[in-house]
Amino acid sequence: MNSPNYPHMYPTNIECVWHIKTSIGTRVKLTIHEFDLESSHGEDSGCLYDKLAVYGGPDRNSPKLVELCSKQTKQSVVTSQGNNMLIAFHSDVSVSGTGFHADYVTEQGGT
Repeated sequence: MNSPNYPHMYPTNIECVWHIKTSIGTRVKLTIHEFDLESSHGEDSGCLYDKLAVYGGPDRNSPKLVELCSKQTKQSVVTSQGNNMLIAFHSDVSVSGTGFHADYVTEQGGT
């Protein structure tokens, strides 16, 4: 999966959601290979502008496994406990980056 227009600049003011559901008894392992979003200013400011959030369940009420913003130079791996994962990408109304590229595999052993 990719952000819109990847590897070119993603559009401003968008919201994209991907829901991954695998077989019962499995879990989802997401690998984010490339990642370049608008930077948030300040070390403790969190992701104020553009962000990619990964939830360990079917919706945004599920536990948030990770929230990423800015530019990541190494790949990130996120694994759910169960067979559902929700990935939400948000961009605000101004600065864009090249976005992200990710893929996932199904592993045995989910709850």
